[in-house]
Amino acid sequence: DVLLGYEQRLVKNTSLRGNRSEFITPSLPTASTAVGEERVFDALSQWSTQGVFSRLGYNYKEKYLVEFNARYDGSSFFRKGNQWGFFPSVSAGYNVSKEDFWAPLESAVTMFKVRGSWGQLGNHDASLANLYQEFMPSGTTTWLLNGSRPVIIGAPGLVSPNLTWETVTSTNIGFDAAFVGNRLEFTFDWFDRTTSDMIGPAEALPSLLGAAAPRENNATLQTRGWEAVVRWRGNIGEVGYSISANLSDNKTTVIKYNNPTNILSTFREGQVLGEIWGMETVGFFDSDAAAEAAADQSFFFPRWGAGDIQYRDLNGDGVIDYGENTTDNPGDRRVIGNSTPRYAFGTTLNLNWKGFNLLVLLQGVAQRDFMFPTSTNLFWGFRGNQWQNSVHQPHLDFWTPENPDAYFPKPYMTGQHVKNTRAQTRYLQDASYMRLKNLQLSYTLPPVILDKIGVRNASVFFSGENLVTFTNMFENFDPEALGGGWGPGKTYPLQRVLSVGLNVGL
Repeated sequence: DVLLGYEQRLVKNTSLRGNRSEFITPSLPTASTAVGEERVFDALSQWSTQGVFSRLGYNYKEKYLVEFNARYDGSSFFRKGNQWGFFPSVSAGYNVSKEDFWAPLESAVTMFKVRGSWGQLGNHDASLANLYQEFMPSGTTTWLLNGSRPVIIGAPGLVSPNLTWETVTSTNIGFDAAFVGNRLEFTFDWFDRTTSDMIGPAEALPSLLGAAAPRENNATLQTRGWEAVVRWRGNIGEVGYSISANLSDNKTTVIKYNNPTNILSTFREGQVLGEIWGMETVGFFDSDAAAEAAADQSFFFPRWGAGDIQYRDLNGDGVIDYGENTTDNPGDRRVIGNSTPRYAFGTTLNLNWKGFNLLVLLQGVAQRDFMFPTSTNLFWGFRGNQWQNSVHQPHLDFWTPENPDAYFPKPYMTGQHVKNTRAQTRYLQDASYMRLKNLQLSYTLPPVILDKIGVRNASVFFSGENLVTFTNMFENFDPEALGGGWGPGKTYPLQRVLSVGLNVGL
């Protein structure tokens, strides 16, 4: 098989906004009242891509399979000389079970195929548009001159002349196998996805430069993982059944990044994405005297007392702080967890018997940590002021002399509440879960009854979604809905849906 192709895309973005009334108080002596001014703002931008692609495939008796692909892509995001990139790929498969020597094994291992692939693709996004071009920003002053605001022009910033495509290189190795007359099927894949020449931070330049340094292709990110799928189907008497399960995992590591000091506030070489840095919690101070005798925690707040959190002095210097906020000197922080979901799994069970059919879908994540920011009122309850306090029943389990084994520290209605809500081991959440995602039960009337009532087919069914969730997460949150534009949990919730119905075909 041979394929040749060409594609071109032109994207235009036009925005019109405003019709806004601004009230300007002129500085001229004759103007004694505000003047209303209607203004309309608009913007126009466009970018384009072109690409030529080809594919050559070879299949010999479903035994040997080879495919070659090539792309040559260009983008207006980059300067001439850097606009085009060549991205090849190749894949191959070998169906061993098609060989003659496999015949004696066919009754046990029906099919066995090994495969592999390697390929590259170019990547960029709209944030890179026009970074290679010098622009002189324009605007108007806030002062009036002869009854109008004069236009001003600013000096252009530095450009990124060498920007080009990011290259995503993917490698995949796997096999497919079927056993016992295809009743048991197994698939396994291992993959490596490396993004090289990734757009990273600018070089560190002296502040006296007076302009922002340009971005560069100077970072590398690598994701490695695997996925396994197993399926089994069969019969037990008149009961037919099938079950399938999948399990996958991946980890992303920063291979190269311009961060010579290894500061923790941005990416750094060797970082595993999703790392949660935090303090190690000793417990609550049981008295003011205990707080006075402990390591100095004034880095977070001057005063500490009974019911406040005690952090562990990990470096033994008698002071609890963040050190230089680098991997070499993180102070009293360490990696306490990782927010990346690990070991995602799913299971589907299907049973059928004499017109009855049952379908059950379970899904979940076996490992994930989550730390709520100090501003998350739905978790902490008390926010330190009158704004957005969200005190629910679980939040009432806070420290008092009569309740020393409480879950939460003593509450504050002042800003010092943040001293107890730092990222720490005590409040690190286990965000793993298993959910009964879907359950369907149906019954289809047999032909003998359908003939009597004069219909072609008829069935009744029950369906339920998001029925049960098993998790150790704090009860105010859904482990599948931890995002939110205004903070964790402040998003449209997943709904439990129950439905019954009747399907009739005349």
